[in-house]
Amino acid sequence: MTATPDGNINVPAGYNVIYVLTSGTGLVIEQVNATPSFTVTSGGLYTIHTLVYDSTLDLSIVVPGTTTGFDVNGLLVQGGGSICASLDVAGHSSM
Repeated sequence: MTATPDGNINVPAGYNVIYVLTSGTGLVIEQVNATPSFTVTSGGLYTIHTLVYDSTLDLSIVVPGTTTGFDVNGLLVQGGGSICASLDVAGHSSM
């Protein structure tokens, strides 16, 4: 599964970009990658999200198959948390 970024991303100095693959309506994180390209082995609803973050977001908290995009978003200012980062929650979905 692959998405093509539209080129409108704003990445401030000191920030990184990573792509997150989630499954289902619960947005369970399945994989992360430096590019928006993932291999899936079963059918279902999958979504690719863009995450722009800096070192204040500890990605070691992500447990594939358990942690959700909602969990990560909750840590970010946009989701009521205290970390300045951006997660495209809607992402790009495919079945």
